[in-house]
Amino acid sequence: PCAAAGEHDGHLYLLWGASMEEDFSHYHLYRSEISGFTPDETTFVADILQEPEYVVGRYVDKGLKEHTPYYYRVCAVNKSGQQSEMSDEFCGITKESI
Repeated sequence: PCAAAGEHDGHLYLLWGASMEEDFSHYHLYRSEISGFTPDETTFVADILQEPEYVVGRYVDKGLKEHTPYYYRVCAVNKSGQQSEMSDEFCGITKESI
């Protein structure tokens, strides 16, 4: 997974490898301003559906503080509601306004 600053203030673009499992349903995305966080309901950001035209999972995180590091973890969820292992933590820093 990776995160990159967007062209607008407070935006980060997130990408990760798409799930190829037949019973895949969606992703859970978690975010924190603290490295080493434990994903839970307070750090949950969104359920993200896989877009069939892409071979990666993707998400645009908006409304964030400028020039701030954000830490993320993502996991896949199958149609039975079972979650995969969490991804390694990945980080992006929003751009600084000029």
